[in-house]
Amino acid sequence: MSEVARAAGVSVSSISNAYNRPEKLSPAVRNRILDVATSLGYVGPDPVARSLRRRRTGGVGVVFTDDLEFAFSDPASSGFLAGVGRELMARSNHLVLLPTGTPDRDRLAELDRAAVDGVILHSLPSRNATLDLLERRGAPAVVVDQPGPVPGLGWVGLDEVAGMRAVGEHLRDLGHRHVGVITSRLSTRPYDGRVGGARRRRSVYDIPRWRIRGLEEGLGRTVTVEERWRVSEDDGARAAAALWSQHPRVTAIACIADTYALGVLRWARERSIEVPHHLTVTGYDDVARAAEVGLTTVAQPFSEKGRAAAGFLLEMVDGVDPRHVVLPTRLHERASSGPPLVR
Repeated sequence: MSEVARAAGVSVSSISNAYNRPEKLSPAVRNRILDVATSLGYVGPDPVARSLRRRRTGGVGVVFTDDLEFAFSDPASSGFLAGVGRELMARSNHLVLLPTGTPDRDRLAELDRAAVDGVILHSLPSRNATLDLLERRGAPAVVVDQPGPVPGLGWVGLDEVAGMRAVGEHLRDLGHRHVGVITSRLSTRPYDGRVGGARRRRSVYDIPRWRIRGLEEGLGRTVTVEERWRVSEDDGARAAAALWSQHPRVTAIACIADTYALGVLRWARERSIEVPHHLTVTGYDDVARAAEVGLTTVAQPFSEKGRAAAGFLLEMVDGVDPRHVVLPTRLHERASSGPPLVR
């Protein structure tokens, strides 16, 4: 920078402004500096040195406790990431993904190696070593969805109980008394199958437990729960088959994710099970395909959730105290739900 400044006949600060704050220079002066820099083979300030000087990297880490592929293939996760990215771009920051893989791998997020100013933690189990590592590092952090609010950290989520309570009330008003539920993982070890009360109570994942609780509150009765380790349409179809064969009185299947519900609809269609005449199906998320197939579901604001998490984190990086927010949900009643036909 000093060599370019001497050759261009300007101060070192003008060289910095030419690359970082061009509005502080006239176009003629900036163009002269860039021409001289090019002739000397100088490509601009070194980003590593600049981050050391500013004590900022401009990077925000997002910790996912799942495979990296899932972050992009799952509609809810990708919608959330889009919101994070939009907010970071607007503030000239960048995104660093820190996937740990599925929780059974017992891998920590690589927070000690990541050059980030703060971290967004997306849907962690309530007992997770990454939280302990984060506390030791002392970096600003925002938790999204689960676990619930953590002292000293920001938090963005939904009133999950209220969201699913609306589904329960809707099914109760339609006349459903025997309802099956397809839930995502409740523990950090792979399991597919029937869920009893003890397993629900011991769950280290808050969201499925909250959503099942809300459904039962709205319905006014207990439900039959089928758990799946992965969130996919195929797993939704397999869980529906298990509920249909093992619990013949079930007239509605409430899924805690639209992805499962889309699998249930496909399974029903392949077996000529009419929805909602023979079976009511509901979801949670309101992904893009939900409206296309007429799925009754709870809408949540993925993009807004991501933008709020990124915004809160950047505030914390600047020294603002952590903030918490509960975002709204809304039940969309569509063609996949109707009065029960007793089997």
